[in-house]
Amino acid sequence: MLNFVWDQERALEVRAEEALEKGLRLGRQEGLSQGLSQGVEKGLALSLGNMMKNMGVSLDKAMDVLQIPAAERAKYAALVKG
Repeated sequence: MLNFVWDQERALEVRAEEALEKGLRLGRQEGLSQGLSQGVEKGLALSLGNMMKNMGVSLDKAMDVLQIPAAERAKYAALVKG
């Protein structure tokens, strides 16, 4: 026969620890995703600025070359202008 004692307090602690670990994992994933997006945006803005400076093209032409979608052009224009 099994001798089993249920420890309600310990069970709640374990559930809380599991929930915290899950939250931390999700938070890290979200942070990594956000950081990657910001890095891509900054990299494209830097590339646009370098094209304008070194190749003497307009911002619109640089965006055409890098195939920046029309819906995102205002965002990148603001980033390039600082």
